[in-house]
Parts: sequence; structure tokens; C-alpha cells
Amino acid sequence: MKEELKKALEKTNVVGVIACNKGMRMAENHPDSANVYEWRVDCVQGGYIEKALPLLRKPIIVTVRDKNEGGQMPDLLNDDRAALYLRHIPLATFIDIEVSTASNNIHVIKAAKAQGVGVILSYHHFGGVPLFDAVEFERILELHQEFSGDILKVAVACESMRDLERLMTCVSYARECTKVRIAPMAMGKYGAVSRILFGMSGSPLVYGYLSKPQVPGQLHVTKIREMLTLMSS
Repeated sequence: MKEELKKALEKTNVVGVIACNKGMRMAENHPDSANVYEWRVDCVQGGYIEKALPLLRKPIIVTVRDKNEGGQMPDLLNDDRAALYLRHIPLATFIDIEVSTASNNIHVIKAAKAQGVGVILSYHHFGGVPLFDAVEFERILELHQEFSGDILKVAVACESMRDLERLMTCVSYARECTKVRIAPMAMGKYGAVSRILFGMSGSPLVYGYLSKPQVPGQLHVTKIREMLTLMSS
């Protein structure tokens, strides 16, 4: 396991999401804005990003999001996604793969682990039915453990306090009854408050934007760092 991976797993990290060239330039100009940077390969590709990322000297998450969970390249087939992951693993401290596609990407997960790269297994629920509930959450936890993920990222649309309470209950259960490192967050109306709330309670990853929000409820990385620092003082 890479030393930077061990360190990242031991603390709360503010993640700056690079989803366009402008975001990459902002990260270059202010590399300490975030503890970790995520490259959304499905949003922006090119040699500029590949060359610039190592110069940040920060842990990097490589993500090629599936179209069904917010990916920005609807024509990208799973084999194409896998090829992009394999190509960029040498840049990565973590790769992020959806729980729903993990069974089709076991070879990518094994390749990452063989090179000391951590695996984030992610789940996104954008609202509607079926509702995200304890039964669904149990299924996600089981899949995460089956595929030996290092961090489970759970992003759920929360448009009411009841939605947020449901997410908080599931997270509390996971932390009390399993050894899973979980990075939860809400999207939508309660997105901003959830990032601070879960960041204060030990989430290993708290995502923010650099140039523009990718989902409703995101905060800018500097705002997240300021608020977490203020709350912990």
C-alpha cells in the first residue's frame, strides 16, 4: 500500500473535483486548496490533465463515472471505461468505481490493488423510487465487502430532513457494526450541511468543487476547509 494512501485513509480529506480544464488550472494555482484531487475522466480528458496532476503532489482519485450514475460520456461502454482506468492507474492513489459496475470491473480492481492503489466503491441515488433505505444500504455494504473496497462513498439525494435522517441512521449503523470506511454525503437541499456534518464526524472524503458544482448541494473546497477548521477549533 502506498504511503500516501495510508495517510489519506487515516484522516478527513477535502476533495477538489477536477471536471474541466479550468478546474485543473485552479488546482495548479492553489494546490493546497484540497487535500486530495479527483480527476473526473468522463468529464475531461487530455494530455494537459495527465501532465499537470503529478505536479500537484497530492493524492489523486481517478474516476470514470458510468452514465447511469452521473457520467458525462453516455456513449462510453464499460470496456472503454475499464481501458481508461487501466491507463491511468499509475497516476492514482485511489480509483473510484460504482458498486453497480464492480462485478464487470474485477480485473480493474485487482490491477489497482496489485499496484498499491486504493479502491473507492461508490453508490449514487438521485431520488425517486425505490427509496434509499436500510435494506438497500445492507446490500451496498455487502457488495463493498465482497469486492474489498477501501472506502464506500454513498451520495443520496436528500430533499427533506427525513431523507437526511435516513442517511444518518444508515451511516451510524455502518460505523457501529462494520469496519467499513464510509464517505457519505447528501445531494440537493441538504447537500451543503451534510458535507460539514459528515466531515466533522470523520468521513474520509468530503467533496467540493473548484470551478463549478457538479451536483446540487456542493460547496467550494475553500469553504469546506474554512468551515471544518472553524467547527473543530
